[in-house]
Amino acid sequence: MRDILRQPELQLAVAYLTGDGQTSLQYAATMVQRARHVFLTAAVGAGTLFGLHGHPAYMQEAGELLHFTAIPTGCGRHRHLSHGQEY
Repeated sequence: MRDILRQPELQLAVAYLTGDGQTSLQYAATMVQRARHVFLTAAVGAGTLFGLHGHPAYMQEAGELLHFTAIPTGCGRHRHLSHGQEY
């Protein structure tokens, strides 16, 4: 465990997510909590965590998602939390 915690990339990620990146992380968490549909392409292990917290997630490879998935209407749009602008 000490070897894992000493990895520079992990240290940088933790420093970012507990510092300058905390606002972005909180924004992302809020968006996931409000979403009706969550699509994950590269985080296979994260799907279980989403499910444990009552947020089912679609797990697919990016190519399958792009070419073969019917995305429910309205999934590509969200409102920016602080400005009410739609993207």
